[in-house]
Amino acid sequence: MILAGVHDIKNLKLKIRDGEEIKLNSPWNIAVNFDVDMNFDSEEIETMINEYAHFNNLEINSTLIAEKLYYYTNGYPFLVSRLCQMIDENICNEKRSWTENDIDKALKLILKENNTLFNDLIKNLENNKELNKVIFDIVFNNSEKVFNIDNTIIEHGAMYGILKDDNGLVKVSDRIYEQRIYNYFASKLDDKLERMSKYNKSLQSKVEKIF
Repeated sequence: MILAGVHDIKNLKLKIRDGEEIKLNSPWNIAVNFDVDMNFDSEEIETMINEYAHFNNLEINSTLIAEKLYYYTNGYPFLVSRLCQMIDENICNEKRSWTENDIDKALKLILKENNTLFNDLIKNLENNKELNKVIFDIVFNNSEKVFNIDNTIIEHGAMYGILKDDNGLVKVSDRIYEQRIYNYFASKLDDKLERMSKYNKSLQSKVEKIF
């Protein structure tokens, strides 16, 4: 049997007892590293754009479009495909050449949409408070942290595709993720400030009643 997924097989079986630390069981089989880079590079994206342009008899500056798509997505297959789909189906209703402005419009759409990828991203932030704190420091405080895969927080962030090694420093994997995460934290802060404001108004009202 072969299991393939984001989790090492050793993490699938846990000993959990009340009042004790979670301990990992060592399985009999061997986990093999999966070293294939699944992300597209800009040349692969350009090939896709060229095929689309040829099929629809369009003239597209495929190099420019591919480089901009790569800039925002870091070649993440779902994000590349989803942006292209949005441009094709939602922005260019009539078949025409794609522009940089079309990518900007698609970015605004994808940052607002609800999909499985972003649901998993937020779920991982909600469920792992330590990872949440590290990413908050990186995104909001521009904190520089050394990428060390032996740090379990960083390891989990990389395993979930949220963090990457950027010349020895921890960075969010791509600019779309970074903006989506920023929006998430900003919304959380707004909620917190709103609750504090309501509390202060309530407290002020009580004080005024007393006096």
